Amino acid sequence: ISGGPRTLRRKCFVSDGARLIMPSLGAYTGGLNVLDPAYDAVFPDGAAMVVAVSPAGVFAIPAKRLIADGLRRGAGWKVKTSGS
Repeated sequence: ISGGPRTLRRKCFVSDGARLIMPSLGAYTGGLNVLDPAYDAVFPDGAAMVVAVSPAGVFAIPAKRLIADGLRRGAGWKVKTSGS
């Protein structure tokens, strides 16, 4: 989430009204950015609502406040193969 000069990561729910992806709350799972291309197959039209969970409550996050990992929108985890 972009908050001016600061950014914040939170566990969140993502839904398009027909499907819901719930956050993983384990120590060794989760952490995939909702803008990662891995979500494209689940939400092909990109119309998903993001709801973040924090100790203060549950908050709807506007899409314009979401930021991708890396330097550009859609940049996420990169897997290094032995040939690269």
